[in-house]
Amino acid sequence: MKIGVDIDEVLADLINPLVEYHNITYGTTLKRDDFRTFNLWETWGGTEEEANKKLYDFFHSKFFKEVPLIQKSQESVNFLSKKHELIIITSRPEYVSDRTIKWVEKNFSSCFKEFHFTHEWYKNGTSRKKDICLNKKVDIMIEDSLDKALDCSVISKVMLYDCPWNKTNNLPKNITRVNGWEEILSYLNT
Repeated sequence: MKIGVDIDEVLADLINPLVEYHNITYGTTLKRDDFRTFNLWETWGGTEEEANKKLYDFFHSKFFKEVPLIQKSQESVNFLSKKHELIIITSRPEYVSDRTIKWVEKNFSSCFKEFHFTHEWYKNGTSRKKDICLNKKVDIMIEDSLDKALDCSVISKVMLYDCPWNKTNNLPKNITRVNGWEEILSYLNT
């Protein structure tokens, strides 16, 4: 089976270092649960362009270099890679691709066959996760963004990693909400 895996909030705990960076740099008192959308400006305030600049600065900070793993992701991905073909499909921008690939290889050595960066955090994204799922014939996508999960669900089954920004009572039948890697493994019956 071919499985697409998002990075942020699926493999990497990005939001907590991002919140810490924002609180220290801008004097805010935000928490992870304050993020009800990944349109960061809606939580931070300001414009989309200002949020993109903050995100760019974060990606070049020590906070980004020290992004921790999501609990049980390392062991689970290692296990899955022995039975399935895993590919990275992330919305991260191309300008962090080298650092991202190094982080993934350090923590998930040789588990992923391909890396795809859609740059979807910006209006001028190079592609969409849905397109990559279609082109690569992805059977299952593991994702934390509700919008991207809905988009991908017309192509692939989706496991939606539960986060404050993806709450809804109405998920299509092709999307299954999961509360961690143990549920993902259970769902895949591995």
